[in-house]
Amino acid sequence: MESHFCHRCPLSDTVVDKLTVKIVLPEGSEEPSVVVPFEVKQSLEKKYSYLDVVGRTMVVLEKTNVVPEHSTPFQVYYQFKPIFMLAEPVMLISLFFLLFITSITYLHLDLSLRQESRERS
Repeated sequence: MESHFCHRCPLSDTVVDKLTVKIVLPEGSEEPSVVVPFEVKQSLEKKYSYLDVVGRTMVVLEKTNVVPEHSTPFQVYYQFKPIFMLAEPVMLISLFFLLFITSITYLHLDLSLRQESRERS
Protein backbone atom coordinates (compact mmCIF):
# COMPACT_ATOMS: atom_id res chain seq x y z
CA MET A 1 0.00 0.00 0.00
CA GLU A 2 1.40 3.36 -0.93
CA SER A 3 0.09 6.73 0.15
CA HIS A 4 1.08 10.36 0.54
CA PHE A 5 0.99 12.86 3.35
CA CYS A 6 -1.10 15.83 2.11
CA HIS A 7 -1.59 14.08 -1.24
CA ARG A 8 -4.56 16.19 -2.30
CA CYS A 9 -4.22 18.96 0.21
CA PRO A 10 -6.04 22.06 -1.08
CA LEU A 11 -3.46 24.24 0.60
CA SER A 12 -0.28 22.57 -0.61
CA ASP A 13 2.04 25.44 0.35
CA THR A 14 1.03 25.55 4.00
CA VAL A 15 2.62 24.28 7.18
CA VAL A 16 0.54 21.97 9.36
CA ASP A 17 1.30 21.96 13.09
CA LYS A 18 0.10 18.42 13.70
CA LEU A 19 -1.05 15.89 11.10
CA THR A 20 -2.60 12.53 11.97
CA VAL A 21 -3.00 9.84 9.33
CA LYS A 22 -4.96 6.68 10.18
CA ILE A 23 -4.61 3.61 7.98
CA VAL A 24 -7.21 0.88 8.53
CA LEU A 25 -5.94 -2.53 7.48
CA PRO A 26 -8.09 -5.55 6.60
CA GLU A 27 -9.50 -7.65 9.42
CA GLY A 28 -7.01 -10.23 10.59
CA SER A 29 -3.89 -8.31 9.53
CA GLU A 30 -0.89 -8.82 11.76
CA GLU A 31 2.53 -7.29 12.29
CA PRO A 32 2.05 -3.98 10.47
CA SER A 33 5.14 -1.93 9.72
CA VAL A 34 5.37 1.45 8.07
CA VAL A 35 8.30 2.72 6.00
CA VAL A 36 8.32 6.52 6.08
CA PRO A 37 11.29 8.58 4.80
CA PHE A 38 11.10 10.91 7.83
CA GLU A 39 10.42 10.57 11.53
CA VAL A 40 6.82 10.05 12.65
CA LYS A 41 5.18 8.83 15.83
CA GLN A 42 3.57 5.43 15.16
CA SER A 43 0.92 3.65 17.20
CA LEU A 44 -1.57 0.81 16.71
CA GLU A 45 -5.27 0.79 17.53
CA LYS A 46 -8.18 -1.58 16.94
CA LYS A 47 -11.23 -0.49 14.97
CA TYR A 48 -14.48 -2.44 15.06
CA SER A 49 -16.92 -2.14 12.20
CA TYR A 50 -20.04 -4.01 11.17
CA LEU A 51 -19.63 -7.80 11.16
CA ASP A 52 -16.04 -7.66 12.41
CA VAL A 53 -15.03 -10.66 14.47
CA VAL A 54 -11.56 -9.74 15.73
CA GLY A 55 -11.44 -6.07 14.70
CA ARG A 56 -9.29 -4.27 12.19
CA THR A 57 -5.78 -3.10 12.94
CA MET A 58 -5.37 0.64 12.49
CA VAL A 59 -1.93 2.21 12.10
CA VAL A 60 -1.85 5.80 13.38
CA LEU A 61 0.92 8.10 12.16
CA GLU A 62 1.43 11.49 13.77
CA LYS A 63 3.78 14.14 12.43
CA THR A 64 4.36 17.64 13.75
CA ASN A 65 5.46 20.63 11.67
CA VAL A 66 4.49 19.15 8.31
CA VAL A 67 5.80 21.09 5.32
CA PRO A 68 5.25 20.48 1.58
CA GLU A 69 8.53 18.49 1.41
CA HIS A 70 6.87 15.82 3.57
CA SER A 71 4.44 15.03 0.77
CA THR A 72 6.27 11.86 -0.21
CA PRO A 73 5.03 8.29 -0.63
CA PHE A 74 5.21 5.83 2.24
CA GLN A 75 4.53 2.11 2.42
CA VAL A 76 2.64 -0.10 4.85
CA TYR A 77 3.50 -3.79 5.11
CA TYR A 78 1.47 -6.39 6.99
CA GLN A 79 0.80 -10.12 7.24
CA PHE A 80 -2.64 -11.36 6.22
CA LYS A 81 -4.17 -14.83 6.51
CA PRO A 82 -6.73 -15.45 3.73
CA ILE A 83 -8.95 -17.48 6.10
CA PHE A 84 -10.16 -14.18 7.59
CA MET A 85 -11.85 -13.42 4.26
CA LEU A 86 -14.34 -16.19 5.08
CA ALA A 87 -15.32 -14.94 8.55
CA GLU A 88 -18.07 -12.52 7.49
CA PRO A 89 -19.68 -14.74 4.80
CA VAL A 90 -19.73 -17.76 7.15
CA MET A 91 -21.25 -15.62 9.91
CA LEU A 92 -23.99 -14.31 7.58
CA ILE A 93 -24.75 -17.77 6.16
CA SER A 94 -24.98 -19.18 9.70
CA LEU A 95 -27.32 -16.38 10.76
CA PHE A 96 -29.65 -16.94 7.79
CA PHE A 97 -29.60 -20.71 8.36
CA LEU A 98 -30.46 -20.23 12.05
CA LEU A 99 -33.28 -17.82 11.12
CA PHE A 100 -34.58 -20.32 8.55
CA ILE A 101 -34.51 -23.25 11.01
CA THR A 102 -36.18 -21.11 13.70
CA SER A 103 -38.99 -20.04 11.36
CA ILE A 104 -39.59 -23.62 10.14
CA THR A 105 -39.69 -24.88 13.74
CA TYR A 106 -42.08 -22.11 14.79
CA LEU A 107 -44.45 -22.77 11.89
CA HIS A 108 -44.62 -26.51 12.68
CA LEU A 109 -45.26 -26.15 16.39
CA ASP A 110 -48.81 -26.42 17.68
CA LEU A 111 -49.06 -24.07 20.64
CA SER A 112 -52.83 -24.18 21.07
CA LEU A 113 -54.26 -24.72 24.56
CA ARG A 114 -57.55 -26.34 23.58
CA GLN A 115 -58.25 -29.92 24.47
CA GLU A 116 -59.26 -32.37 21.88
CA SER A 117 -62.72 -33.75 22.53
CA ARG A 118 -63.11 -37.49 22.54
CA GLU A 119 -65.95 -38.95 20.59
CA ARG A 120 -68.00 -41.51 22.51
CA SER A 121 -69.17 -44.51 20.69
